[in-house]
Amino acid sequence: MEWRIKAEKLNQNDTTLVSLIQLLCSLEFAISSAKWYVGEQANRTELPPHEHILALAINIASIGETLHKFEYFVGKNIITYSDTWEDYVKQSWHYLESTEVTELKKTNLKYVRDKSAFHIDPEPVKQFIDSLEAEDEINVWETNNGDGGHSPLAAHIIANTLISIQMDYHETARNTSRVYKALRDVVSVCLIERLK
Repeated sequence: MEWRIKAEKLNQNDTTLVSLIQLLCSLEFAISSAKWYVGEQANRTELPPHEHILALAINIASIGETLHKFEYFVGKNIITYSDTWEDYVKQSWHYLESTEVTELKKTNLKYVRDKSAFHIDPEPVKQFIDSLEAEDEINVWETNNGDGGHSPLAAHIIANTLISIQMDYHETARNTSRVYKALRDVVSVCLIERLK
């Protein structure tokens, strides 16, 4: 399925349209990183463990960012609820306003976004360093077959941040997927209405 429009329908002065497309861009990060995370389940090559963790962090952070922007646009009445929506869209809107999503955002989505994905705060780095024993040997950087390499140290710090949210990786992925779906439902319907 494809949905195409003429460029003349896109108006850069339409604040709601621009805001919806901003959300659409954030959702694109979320869906791509989710596909990387699930690997073979999405008919993609399985990622190495350190990249698997990074894909989950990017997914959680992207959904946290999208939810944060969505709430901002709703608070400014740029995006508004409609009684004309189908029930599934209304349910998605109400889910996004639920205490469950508010708590998930605070404890997981925004936390990962702010601490170790889009923003690398000093606290996770300091916490990781503090957890080390003096005799621990840390692999800071490694390369394999000229692949440009990666930092196991960075991957450990990011993984520790994910672990600190105290949720099972699969449970976190499921919950963030539910938020993603609700955001997608609302954004897509609002875009369709805006671009009719």
